[in-house]
Amino acid sequence: MVDVNLSYNKLLTIKFTDFTDMHRLERLNLSNNQLLELNLGPSTIQTLLILDVRHNHLLFVVNNRKQFDTLEELYLDHNSIVTLKLSTNNTLQSLTLSNNDWDCKNLEKLFQNVSRSLVGDSDQSCKQGYQLEHDLCCKVSTKKPYLDRLIQYNIETNVGNKHQRAEGRCSSYDTITRHQYLDSFVIEREAETNQLRNDIVQIDPNKSQIDQMLNDLRSEIDHYLRRYRETNDGLMHPKANLRKLFKHLKSRRTFKEQETQSRILDAQRKMQDVETMTQANADLQIELETKKLTTFLLTNDNPVSDVEDENDDDGDCEAKS
Repeated sequence: MVDVNLSYNKLLTIKFTDFTDMHRLERLNLSNNQLLELNLGPSTIQTLLILDVRHNHLLFVVNNRKQFDTLEELYLDHNSIVTLKLSTNNTLQSLTLSNNDWDCKNLEKLFQNVSRSLVGDSDQSCKQGYQLEHDLCCKVSTKKPYLDRLIQYNIETNVGNKHQRAEGRCSSYDTITRHQYLDSFVIEREAETNQLRNDIVQIDPNKSQIDQMLNDLRSEIDHYLRRYRETNDGLMHPKANLRKLFKHLKSRRTFKEQETQSRILDAQRKMQDVETMTQANADLQIELETKKLTTFLLTNDNPVSDVEDENDDDGDCEAKS
């Protein structure tokens, strides 16, 4: 098998020993599952080029560095990843990192080994306590990143428990008051649900138009990929295919510009040759006219001399007579 697509299956765990005997596997899609960990093991899948683990619950992926370095495309966005390590000799050509729980210090080290131009996504805004670095949200850790997050989780859990105790959830409440509160809550939620349904009804036509436009754009990208004989990978995000198409068009334009410049230089050289030959032709024409004139003068001078000689002979004869 070359392509394996296991997306949208609610997977919690996966054993990568199941893939080690696949000697032709190039693309593995595990996106939109419920994976909590990713461990590719000590030995890499030699033929694997594309790995998609978007939209999972991944937190720790550092142990997969050896496999990550051999990939061409790696999609990690929409997880809870804190740190990522890649070697300077990695072969990645496309990478997604947005919507994770990055540590700022690790993120800075990561972009020392990875060009930011390879990352095809970004975060637009960050939640409280996070800042935007390299167009990605990250948090400055005072200690070890994972320890900081564990401490923060414990603090939030303790605060939540204190609020529950303060609200008296562990003590007895008046049943009627609670029932009335729940009734009013349900009524408010029903009103919000109805409003959301109305909003959805209004949004649906626009969504259909937008979906149609996106499908048209994808079809157009596929058309031009086929036209310019570029490979179309179904696992790649349309933006990655579009970047590939732009790269091809840029190289094609550069080649055409170089070819045009070469033809211009050839035309200029030919124009110079034509001017040189025109000037040489003009010089030869002048030389020809001069020779014609000289020939004409020489041809006309000889008859005059013969007539004068004949006249001299006649005079001598008359004198003798």
